Amino acid sequence: MIDSGSDDKWVQGEGCKTCFEIKGKSSNFQGSPTFRYLPCDYQLCVPKLCQSGHCVYDIRYLGSTAFDGVVSSDTFSFATDYISIPNVVFVCGFESKNINFGEYRGPNNIIAEVFGLGYGKRSILRQLDSQTNDLSSYCLPS
Repeated sequence: MIDSGSDDKWVQGEGCKTCFEIKGKSSNFQGSPTFRYLPCDYQLCVPKLCQSGHCVYDIRYLGSTAFDGVVSSDTFSFATDYISIPNVVFVCGFESKNINFGEYRGPNNIIAEVFGLGYGKRSILRQLDSQTNDLSSYCLPS
């Protein structure tokens, strides 16, 4: 799901403790040779929340919705453009509570991640600004 009001990209990691149901599987981060947890002193570990030397993510939304995970990096590939971008920072989630994607819930839920397109420190737009010269565009189908 694309979220223009959020900066973070997060995926539900395989082996999560409390997961929301999805059609298919959670992200197999352990199967990626380029995946890595980020240390607490990493520049995009904001705010500096740490556990076992890793930067962690803990967000609470209105109501009782929560998402916890580890700030990580990996190579992101976009099949439509046949490009791969190394070291993209995102959140690999291991605990979620009351995540609700409206009509997409239960075993037929096709949403397994949120792709934030805001302009905060961890935004994909900010991470790629040296390649895009701070320019971006969205194509939204009707």
